[in-house]
Amino acid sequence: LFSRLTASPATGTDLWRVSPASLDRAIDASADYLINMLREDGSFTYRINLDPTVKVPAKYNMLRHAGTMYALGMYHGMGPQDERIRDVLTRSGSFLRAQIDAIPGHDELLAVWSRAAVERGGDEDEAKLGGTGLGLVALLTLERIAPGSIPLEELRSLARFLCHMQKADGSFYSKYVPSRGGRDD
Repeated sequence: LFSRLTASPATGTDLWRVSPASLDRAIDASADYLINMLREDGSFTYRINLDPTVKVPAKYNMLRHAGTMYALGMYHGMGPQDERIRDVLTRSGSFLRAQIDAIPGHDELLAVWSRAAVERGGDEDEAKLGGTGLGLVALLTLERIAPGSIPLEELRSLARFLCHMQKADGSFYSKYVPSRGGRDD
C-alpha cells in the first residue's frame, strides 16, 4: 500500500507515499467491509474484537450509523454504481428512520433519537444535534441514490429541529433531553 518516499534528516522519520492504485484498493476494501457489516435489521456491526473470547459490549450509536451511510453514499458517487450500496443504504435508511420521532410538544420538529433501548449505553432517550444533522445528510444521500425514498416533509422537519436547537448567539444546544426540560448543553 505504501512506498517509501524519502527520509527526513531533520526529524529522522521516514516519509511515505501512497500509490493511487493502492489507495483505490483500500477504499474498495473499506466499502466492502461496511457492506458486509450490515445486519438483517438494517443496523451495522461496528464493534468487534478479533479475539473471539473477548465479549464486546452490545452498544450502538446512531451518529456512527448515519456516518456509515454517508460514507457509503460518497463511495457510491465516486465510481461505477454498485447496486449493493443502494440496497445497504435502503435497509440502513429504514433502520435510521425508525429512530426518528417528533419532539414532545412540537409535532413539526423531527429528530433522530438516541434511544436507551437501541444504544444500550444510556439510561434515557435523547435527541442529539449531531445525530440529527448527520442523519439528515445520510437520508439526503439515500434520496440522491434512490429518488422518492424519503418524503420531503420528513427531511424539512429534521432541518427545522436543527434550527430549533440554535441559540440566539448562533451556537447550538447539543442535545434535546425531555427529562431535563428539552434543549440541553
